[in-house]
Amino acid sequence: MISRGIILVTFLGVSIPLFSQTHAVDSMRRLVATLSDPFAKMEQYYRIGANLYEVDFDKGALYADSAHSVALQLNRKDWLWKTFVLKALMIDDPGRRDEAIGFHEQGLKVVREIGFEEGIRIQLVNLGGMYQEKGDLNKALDYYRQARQTLTIDSTPKLKETRITLHKNIGQILKDKNQLEEAVKEYLEGVSLCKKYGTTRRLWGFYNDLANLYGRMGDQKAKIQYCREGLKIVPPNNVFITTLWNNLANGFMHLSQLDSAAWYYQKTLQHPKVSKPSQIAAYNGLAQVRNLEGKHQEAFDWATKALPLAIENEDPMEVVKTLTKLGRSLVGLKKYPEAIEVLMKAKDIIKENRNYSFLEEKSIIDFYLARAQLLEKGDEGTTELIDDFSKARDSLFNQNMANTIERYRIQYETRQKEDSLRILQNENVIHQLKNRQNRQLLSGMALITLLLAAILGLTWRNLRYARREKVFLADKYEELKLANENLLNKVTEAGSNGHSQQALREQTITLTNKEKTKLQLKEIIYLEAQGNAVIIHTPDAEYWDWQRLKHYKKLLPPSLFVQIHRSFIVNRHEVRGYTANRVIMKTGEELSLGGSFQQQVQAQLREESFA
Repeated sequence: MISRGIILVTFLGVSIPLFSQTHAVDSMRRLVATLSDPFAKMEQYYRIGANLYEVDFDKGALYADSAHSVALQLNRKDWLWKTFVLKALMIDDPGRRDEAIGFHEQGLKVVREIGFEEGIRIQLVNLGGMYQEKGDLNKALDYYRQARQTLTIDSTPKLKETRITLHKNIGQILKDKNQLEEAVKEYLEGVSLCKKYGTTRRLWGFYNDLANLYGRMGDQKAKIQYCREGLKIVPPNNVFITTLWNNLANGFMHLSQLDSAAWYYQKTLQHPKVSKPSQIAAYNGLAQVRNLEGKHQEAFDWATKALPLAIENEDPMEVVKTLTKLGRSLVGLKKYPEAIEVLMKAKDIIKENRNYSFLEEKSIIDFYLARAQLLEKGDEGTTELIDDFSKARDSLFNQNMANTIERYRIQYETRQKEDSLRILQNENVIHQLKNRQNRQLLSGMALITLLLAAILGLTWRNLRYARREKVFLADKYEELKLANENLLNKVTEAGSNGHSQQALREQTITLTNKEKTKLQLKEIIYLEAQGNAVIIHTPDAEYWDWQRLKHYKKLLPPSLFVQIHRSFIVNRHEVRGYTANRVIMKTGEELSLGGSFQQQVQAQLREESFA
């Protein structure tokens, strides 16, 4: 499936009704048949297509095309760019990725023509994500940097989050391009922004990225330091702590502190919420530790445990790493033909997955493959030369990297001082903008007063339009009559469903976590998306499940649960109230209300009586 971009869906303006998506689509289809206004039809075509997203891509594409055609006929560029985005969304075939990119680029051209800054930023970020997934890192980097140039003052949480995300994505691309020094700059800037904005949930990720980067650059002490900084933030019961433990173990292993490394890997495996990727990394880490200790049979056993998990997880990078550990163990066990077969299989996987960066694994595989082939022929002398060359190469690499790291540490301290000065300057600019906004508000109020006086003076002219008003009131009467009938239908439906609400709340769901936890629907306060996992909040505990949020959106009944943000689904019975951009839970927590969800949430939650 093609990636949908980073902030794409948030800005679609799609309102998902309270009832099911199928019911919503059927209702909107019937509504379209009664409409004569082209603009109203275009809106409904767009909403039907958006409701079919990830439900029926083929039908969704047809409605996206219909909305696009009407937007072209009406020359509504403010809607035309949205239809280009919707058309790109409906392309689910990775083989048509270039076609989806083409739609995004046409959407970017339109928003640039109308000067819509937010739309420009959205399209630049989406194009960066599409090219990054395609493997065209240069274009992805160019689009991300253009998106960052559109950001001026981070005046809203959305803009702050976007800036932090761009530093993360640009750093990842620079790391994949092996521009490690530039990647360090991006990640350190991300750390500064997280501290500045108080975004601790993103901070540990930057610490983890820096740890990986410094480890790759040969500074294992810096890697351990950043891992420990991350461990200060992540709670012990949080599944992400295992990622930091694995990285910490890797740092100790490269410093030849093998007992400490093995201890942290074992600690990861003992964590009750350990994820499959962390399990794989811990098994491979223990295999590498045992190989360094010369315990090749134990290393082989650990790598054997990792291999089926890596294959099941469909992660080519981890499969290659595991095969590398197996090959190294077999060389140590002097099973050279088997080692050659395993290492050649790893090389084949690398060739099949050119979008992944296998720089370190390629070097290790080539080394042990050459060693196994020479030892199979009985050539001991050449293998000693290979060992000497490898040690010399690594010592030179580490020395160069050490000098680079020291230079960047000095630059980072200087930048921290510059950041403090920039913060003060930004606060002054924000203060000036608030004063200007207050002045504009006062001017607006004065203008409204004058307009009201003018309207009162011209009221007598309305008598000329009495006939037109009579027609208008007749139309309004028909609309109110239709609305009253719809309301009566909803009341009747609510009455018939009322008896089943209590039974519905008593129903249980089974999580897909390791413990197969069962929860009653009434126990769930809200669900929160965290990367590839979902946190299920209850009065007594938090449960982690390695599923996407959309899995639970389909699973949970819409009469009890409502999505308020791309990261949150809440229990309607646990909501105390809401504001323009917050939903307040009975527990006192305040959750973000996404802009594209405001209309549906307000429509659904108006029916609740809040304590």
